[in-house]
Amino acid sequence: MAHAGSRCCSEPEATVQIRLMLAVEIRSIVPLLHRRNPSLSPELLSARVAEMVAGGFQCFGAYHGEKLVGMAGFWMKTRYHTGKVIEPDAVFVEADYRSRGIGARLCTRIIEYGEQQQCLESELHCYVPNTGAHQFWIDQGYRIIAFHFARDL
Repeated sequence: MAHAGSRCCSEPEATVQIRLMLAVEIRSIVPLLHRRNPSLSPELLSARVAEMVAGGFQCFGAYHGEKLVGMAGFWMKTRYHTGKVIEPDAVFVEADYRSRGIGARLCTRIIEYGEQQQCLESELHCYVPNTGAHQFWIDQGYRIIAFHFARDL
């Protein structure tokens, strides 16, 4: 929680601008990813992000002035059973900017972009213990339809 009188939280939500990041800008998400996943080093995250961008990963950024305060990465792919889909991945908003509608605005931009790209559906993965995120995604119009399985290799 921000301190009373904190500049970031006393300003209107409209001062946070959402825009599609250029591929060369996406590396700037690494500090946000590191705060979300502190057990992963910034170097490892940088290498993975570079590989993700090469594989088609895109990202919307939420900016307060020049400061990146939130992000919503996504993939577009075609699946045999659903056709072209857009998949939000790594949606994160800095703690001082949460509960201000920024995450919902980021998700709206992903959906709008998917519609512009003729995607037929949006789907995502959400970790089972992250119940707060479950409710967020349900509030965004998603429904739980499957289990996601993982196995270490």
